[in-house]
Parts: sequence; C-alpha cells; structure tokens
Amino acid sequence: MCSFHLASTVPGMPIKASADKLAREMHEYGNPPDFLLKTTPNKLQKLRRVVIHQLCRVSSRERSQDPYEWLYYFPPLAVEDLKAYGLGCDWRRSFVTTDVNPFFDAFVRWQMRKLKSMGKIVKDRRYTIFSPLDGQPCADHDRATGEGVQPQEYTLIKMEVVKPFPEAGPLEGKRVFLAAATLRPETMYGQTNAWVLPDGKYGAYEINETDVFILTERDDLIGLPLRSPLAVNEIIYALPMLTILTNKGTGIVTSVPSDAPDDYMALHDLSAKPALRAKFGVKDEWVPPEIVPIINIPSLEIRLPRRSAWI
Repeated sequence: MCSFHLASTVPGMPIKASADKLAREMHEYGNPPDFLLKTTPNKLQKLRRVVIHQLCRVSSRERSQDPYEWLYYFPPLAVEDLKAYGLGCDWRRSFVTTDVNPFFDAFVRWQMRKLKSMGKIVKDRRYTIFSPLDGQPCADHDRATGEGVQPQEYTLIKMEVVKPFPEAGPLEGKRVFLAAATLRPETMYGQTNAWVLPDGKYGAYEINETDVFILTERDDLIGLPLRSPLAVNEIIYALPMLTILTNKGTGIVTSVPSDAPDDYMALHDLSAKPALRAKFGVKDEWVPPEIVPIINIPSLEIRLPRRSAWI
C-alpha cells in the first residue's frame, strides 16, 4: 500500500520532441502509416513514433500532434496500469506537474518568488546548449542523444596582419587581426600557419577604437602575413584549407601540424602538389619548410619530416 499521492511528471521538451516526431512521421507516411510493422518489442528504441503508438494500442484517431493533448491522454492510462499492477495509492490528490495545472503553476511561482526574496536564488545568464528548432535551451534530459555534453569554451588567437595589408580602405591606421578559435591554446607554440576557407564569406568586426578583427571575403585572405603570439616563426601566412566549417568557430583555423593530423595532411598536400598551390595562388615561400615540435622528451629522439621529404 502507498498512502502518498502520486503525480504525473510531464517534462516539456521530451513530450514536445515526441509529438513533433509523430507529426513528421504522419506527414511522411500518413495516418495510419503505409509501412509494414516488422519488428519486436526489444527494438522499440529504433522504432518510428507511429509504430510505438501501434504497439501501445493507440489508434490512429487518438494520435495527436499537439503535445498538450498528451497530458490528458496518457496519465489516465498510467493510472489504469498502476491499478492493474496492484498499487494502492491515494489518487484523490493526483496532479500534473506543468503550467496546464494552474494550482501547481501558482505553487511553483510562489516558491520561486519566496526563494528570490530570501536571497536564495538569483536570475542571471549562463552558457547553455540551445535548440534552434524549438527556440529554447535544450537540457540533458531533453536530448535523444548527447547526454552530458556541455558548452565548449574556445580561445581566440589574435594573429596580427603585418602592414601594409591590401585593400585596407577604412581600416587604415588600425591594428588588424585574424581571429582563430581553438580548443588547444597550449599547442600554439607549434603553429606554422593559419587556415582559411577559399570560398568562404567573412567580415570585419571593430572590437574597440584601435583593433579590428578582419575576416575578408574568399581568397583575399590567402597569403596574408601574420604575427601569432606564441609562434616560433616571426611571420606565418594564411593558407587555403577546403574542410573548414564556417558555422563553427570563426572560420579562421590555426595550424599545428606536429599535433593535428588534419593540419599535417593539408600542409603536406600544399607542399607536395604544385598544381594545388598554383590553383590558389600560394607562393612557395608561404608554405613552412619544417614542422615545429611542441613536445621535447630528452630520452626520445623526435624526427619530424622536412618539406623536402614530402615532395
């Protein structure tokens, strides 16, 4: 026997995500769907939402694409199952934990206001994972995959463009930088160059009265001489890389070939393929002749290839 009341917890995002998925499947396959049910219950996690409803004996007429209707349809079924299971419970005070229940909503609002007046909670900003599709934050329990994933913190590497730089125009008299986002700032001692996307679209952003982060358009960036804070070489160059994602980071990428295989292979291709250099107008002197090691182990002799070994 259970003398306590039992409430129906209805976390918003999982229910909305399920309803949205059902809506997509009903639009694609119809209602009832025109695909055959060929599976077993132990494969439910891989099933389409429509099939799950079929196995739960939810008729096509009862399927709803509105997440709010789920709050009224499924809790009574859960109560029936619990009663059939033999649970003795005080159902008189059963309720739904969402703002659809005005009494529960009023209680939560009072609780938050009370805690705030006591100085126990504050309203502030924090980094979180955001769902562009739903237009709101997406917490761990809201995601089908990726539980435990946290926002990543990038470090911007300010690489100053060596004057005179071409097509400056209104940027004359200002310090101009290419800003690269990296998760591994401790490896910048081994930086040999920077990568840009040849057909990417970039812009210029005024940070303060004297500094500008410039990200120009397309191949105008290729060959720009740069000074990077921790690089061994006094001057490094912006070189083309075809695999840069402009929707992640800044579209400018640092190159540490002694630490990153992608950097190593891209630099190897530029060094070993004259036609590739000619295609993007890359001069031979822009491609670094040697890789810069970032780890020194006295008991281990490290051999890094020279450019002459690549060609």
